[in-house]
Amino acid sequence: MANIEIPTVDLSHFLSNSQGDEIIDARKRAIGIMSKACSDYGFFYVINHGVSQKHLNRALQLSKIFFEYPQEEKLKCKPKPEAPFPAGYSQAKTSVENNAYFLMFHPRCGFNVFPTNPPELKETQEEMFSQFSKLSELIAEIINDDCLGLPHNLLKEYIDDSSWNLLLTNYYPSVSDAQNVGMLQHKDCNCLSLVVQDDAGGLEYLINGEWIPIIPPKSGEILVNVGDILQVFTNDKYKSTLHRVVSPEGRSRNSFVYSYNVHGDKWIEPLPQFTTEIQELPKYRRFTYKEYLSLRLSNKQNPSQTPEDAVTIAYYEI
Repeated sequence: MANIEIPTVDLSHFLSNSQGDEIIDARKRAIGIMSKACSDYGFFYVINHGVSQKHLNRALQLSKIFFEYPQEEKLKCKPKPEAPFPAGYSQAKTSVENNAYFLMFHPRCGFNVFPTNPPELKETQEEMFSQFSKLSELIAEIINDDCLGLPHNLLKEYIDDSSWNLLLTNYYPSVSDAQNVGMLQHKDCNCLSLVVQDDAGGLEYLINGEWIPIIPPKSGEILVNVGDILQVFTNDKYKSTLHRVVSPEGRSRNSFVYSYNVHGDKWIEPLPQFTTEIQELPKYRRFTYKEYLSLRLSNKQNPSQTPEDAVTIAYYEI
């Protein structure tokens, strides 16, 4: 089984105020790579993105320390029962074979339960959330203006706050069998995901009916996933791709996933630029984001017997 080479987009030219021909040409190349990646793969790497690699390395180190604590210590920051999201430490419930743990941070700070040890972890999570919010907005702006040619700020104004964004700190313990699935196949139920991972590998994408391992990132690379909501907005022009995590044999795996979401009360449906304006029929019926998220969360709490029975965006297909 061959690894897949992920398209890489250099964002340095979008963070520069320069407007010379060389910069303009570099931006055009980056836009072409990003647009094709969203259409053909549903994911790509970004480099020179403005997020400190030193900070990312420290965050991964601190998360590893936390997840290696005894269970009784980690359970001190389990989610509050009344919280709308499981903000805090939990074990993922995706199958009887599941071997994944996570620490969720959500901006509804009244429900967050932060670990007190290691002491720096709380501050690191908050800073990472802030940096990833800015990076997500930049990528969404490039997709909006340059890749899709939508009216300026259409996506930014639609995704008008970060109150439904999430940061997950994930841990997959070492296993003896490389086929132990740490996270079952799924698509991300958001607009975009930003993924920072160590060099353990284990992330796989379903391409042409085959699970293909993703080459672990080089230093400075952040993986970007297209989510279900962006797929619906573009009426399937952009793809949300099935992926899973196979726990690496003989070592643990640590990662961070930032989920860039719309507000729960927003109505989701294909945009007119991809339906009525080009005389195409919509492929999805209208729904609210909180309705879809509720279905997905319920499915996680009461897992389906087979991946095929899980709730996906196909539930809203016309």
